[in-house]
Amino acid sequence: MPLGLHVLVLKGVEMNDLGQMAVISGVAGSQVVISYRGPTGTIMTRRKRRSSLIRMEEGVELAVNAEGWPIIRASVNRETTAENEDRGVVSADDESRAQ
Repeated sequence: MPLGLHVLVLKGVEMNDLGQMAVISGVAGSQVVISYRGPTGTIMTRRKRRSSLIRMEEGVELAVNAEGWPIIRASVNRETTAENEDRGVVSADDESRAQ
C-alpha cells in the first residue's frame, strides 16, 4: 500500500481506531503504520495488518447521515456542484437534496 493512501479501519479498539478513516504513514514489515485522529482529537499512530483495513478510493469518503448512520459516499466537489447547478444538473450526491 502506498504512503498517503486513505483507509477505513475494520478491526481495532472500540472508541479508538475502529471505524476511523486513517492515512497510511509507513510500512513496517508485513504491517502498515496508520495515522488517525484519536478520541481526544490528537493525531495517533498504530501498526495494523493490511487485512484489518479497507482501501478508500480517491473520490470516496466516510460521512454520517442525518440519522447518525455512517455511510460511504462519493466526495462532493464544491466547484463541480456549483457548475452543475448552473446547468441544471441534479446529482444524487448533493447534500441539499430533499430526503
